[in-house]
Amino acid sequence: AEGKLMVIASHIPIGVEPADSMRGWDPTAPLSEAQLIAKLHTYPNLILWIAGHRHGNTVTALKSPDSSHPELGFWEVETASLRDFPQQLRTFEIVRNSDNTVSIFTTDVDPAVKDGSLAAISRYYSVATQQIFKNKIDPLPAGSYNAELVKQLTPEKQAKLSDRREQVALTINVHDENLTGPKLPGVQVTGLDASGTSFNQLTNSDGSVVISGQPGTWQVT
Repeated sequence: AEGKLMVIASHIPIGVEPADSMRGWDPTAPLSEAQLIAKLHTYPNLILWIAGHRHGNTVTALKSPDSSHPELGFWEVETASLRDFPQQLRTFEIVRNSDNTVSIFTTDVDPAVKDGSLAAISRYYSVATQQIFKNKIDPLPAGSYNAELVKQLTPEKQAKLSDRREQVALTINVHDENLTGPKLPGVQVTGLDASGTSFNQLTNSDGSVVISGQPGTWQVT
């Protein structure tokens, strides 16, 4: 309702398995998979669905049902298991682009393991299991899928992002008497940022405080 960008995380993916698949949507669910996807396509602020379950690194575009409104589409990213080969985790970075679209950078990560550790033993078993059972690895050859996924936003959301100025973070260190004096914790720092928004915070145990606000000329008291 607030129009904030939204990410949904679930165990089971949607829209990727046949209707009769044992790994797909439960047919006894009160809402069908098609009904769910249709409902999600009414939310232009939904950018990403994250899932596991199938133990594979895959990316699926759940395209908008209306080609004239591409902002109704969203991305689905699945991640492999830390138990099975290739034993990868995944990171997500969401950034705003200069054209007021949004990019989702999704990267598979190979955990570093120390020889002789439980993690190394687990890696050994996962490789051995893969060699014996030859489980399907998708995508080939390594099972990794790194991507930059671009999400189109509504014209209203683009305008809102375009009008919003980037915030900056100001770190203030409070010393006793002069810059060579000890830092002082618990000191009240007040003032206004460049937009006239007031702030009122206390320095931490290290005698510093980080304040976010609009760039420009600030007043600190």
